[in-house]
Amino acid sequence: MTKGPSQIALVTMGRNTCQVLSQELRHYLGEEAVVTGYPLDTHVGGPIAADLVVSSSQQISEEGRRCIDQGSPVIVARRSVNDHELDKLLTIPEGTEVLFVNDRRSTTLETIAGLRALGIDHIRYLPYYPGIVEVHRAEIAVTPGEEQLVPDFVKTIINIQPRSLDISTLVEVSRALGVAGSG
Repeated sequence: MTKGPSQIALVTMGRNTCQVLSQELRHYLGEEAVVTGYPLDTHVGGPIAADLVVSSSQQISEEGRRCIDQGSPVIVARRSVNDHELDKLLTIPEGTEVLFVNDRRSTTLETIAGLRALGIDHIRYLPYYPGIVEVHRAEIAVTPGEEQLVPDFVKTIINIQPRSLDISTLVEVSRALGVAGSG
């Protein structure tokens, strides 16, 4: 009797991130796994059970514990800035203040740090996320796929797309499932 494809549950905060990361996992794993996405902002129902649960961040892993079956192993994804869209940021004049908009404080600060580490540090990033108390005003907003969170006063939105799964995460997922990725 042959074993069917492995079941992966992908747990994220929002739908956009869930779609992008699910696509990456499907592309990399091919027919070796079935990926089902669970964005916590809309998930209601019973416990999430799978051969492997992949969480989009440590914070999501901790928040998702209430709905993840305790018997399912969990991998916290490491993610990197999507470099295909960074050229958009290079056109912003040095010293310009931009609102950096993301879904959570932690992911906002992580992504800003990732951009700075890549040398995109000529911009003055002003963090913005749901629940922030002190809101700075800027004419430009940069967001990794969370355009719906950008405040109305912003004139220009630059969408750099959600952060991608780091290759080390894809390898870890493959090893945990005992499969070879096809990507």
